[in-house]
Amino acid sequence: MRTGIKKRKFTTTGTARENEAIKTGSKYVKCGNPVEYLCLEAGGLLTIRVVAKNHVKPEKVQKFMGLCRNLVEATLKEEGCIDYGLHQELENSGILTFLEEWEDESSLGKHLNSNHFREIFPLLSECLEKETEVNIYRRSL
Repeated sequence: MRTGIKKRKFTTTGTARENEAIKTGSKYVKCGNPVEYLCLEAGGLLTIRVVAKNHVKPEKVQKFMGLCRNLVEATLKEEGCIDYGLHQELENSGILTFLEEWEDESSLGKHLNSNHFREIFPLLSECLEKETEVNIYRRSL
């Protein structure tokens, strides 16, 4: 965990805590049922976000999504992973994008070197029309 990031975990049923988050400027991430929130105060702005856009061959979309299911499940359990999911573009079902959020660059590096990522990456690459477009961000404002 990056110095300066304060974490608190609490259980709530929803709207009141979400409204409180908006008023205080805190960031809340839903992570369970009953709904649990992870609050990243102020320092949470230093997280790393990754957008990895994949152009998947039309006949390989289902295979790609099936392979990603295990990757997503394993990655969400990794230390330092705040959010990790695969999203399908509405207008082109062959564009599948990973949207990721990590506590810091070290956590992202550990993910990229994890066994589950290194094992699945070559299989995912076989499904692609072209190389994955990867952009890594840190909030600047």
